Amino acid sequence: MFDYFSLNADFICKNVKNTFDSGGCSEDLLWCEANQKGCAMITRTEIPEGTLYQSTGMRSVLVSKSQPELLQVADDAMKSFNNVAERFAPPVVPEEAATVFNRLLPPLKSVLASMRARDRNYTERFARIDAPAQSYDGAFETRYLSGLHALALPERIAAVTDLSSFAKSSALVRHNDLDALGLPPDIVDAVRQRHRSLSVMEMHGIRANHAAGATMDDPLASGVDNAAALADASNKVKELQTERDELIADARSVVDMVTMMAGLSNQLPQTLFNEIAA
Repeated sequence: MFDYFSLNADFICKNVKNTFDSGGCSEDLLWCEANQKGCAMITRTEIPEGTLYQSTGMRSVLVSKSQPELLQVADDAMKSFNNVAERFAPPVVPEEAATVFNRLLPPLKSVLASMRARDRNYTERFARIDAPAQSYDGAFETRYLSGLHALALPERIAAVTDLSSFAKSSALVRHNDLDALGLPPDIVDAVRQRHRSLSVMEMHGIRANHAAGATMDDPLASGVDNAAALADASNKVKELQTERDELIADARSVVDMVTMMAGLSNQLPQTLFNEIAA
């Protein structure tokens, strides 16, 4: 099932401690051992997935190329810390590192605020295509659902697989009958995904873009190429869900950056995060 939790402060906060611990620092030793020995510079490497920032003993930070504002903050953090490291290493004076990193908190706060606004926008758009049709025939829905309940499970599964009717998929979503029908989880997920595609077709008038073309079997074909219209709508739903996946990855990069900055400057990750999430 597609997971659409909100990218809020609570979600990111609960991950800060885990990412900090797994990045080479313990809960009691906030200043990493690597820093005590004369911490290595922050390095930048271009990889297919984006730009990777690393420092010995720290959790890596991967920033996608679709986030120029976050890339700028990461570059500024790298240059600022490396300048401090050149002046004071070994070891780096944590207070000096904290000073340069803390100056970057306002732009990082702006980046996170933008991501959270994008998430709210996404949630609203996804809710619209996930909802059943607003206008419906109650008597039809009752007959349709009663008929499904009367079927044996194999026939019931066949009846809801590859639905082409927005009215039928809306009935299933509206009354939560997908759960009451005893369908396997993968079938439930497939029906919900098909409903989203049918919803997009209705909302955006996609059928108008897919007129049936003449073929040798039917040289006088007219009307709508429903298969092509459905494929188009399905792609739009997948694009929307990919947008969400990318947003989650971008938010993860913010947490990783906070974790790296905290570890290199002997600060609590939670404290730094609270500054940008407020």
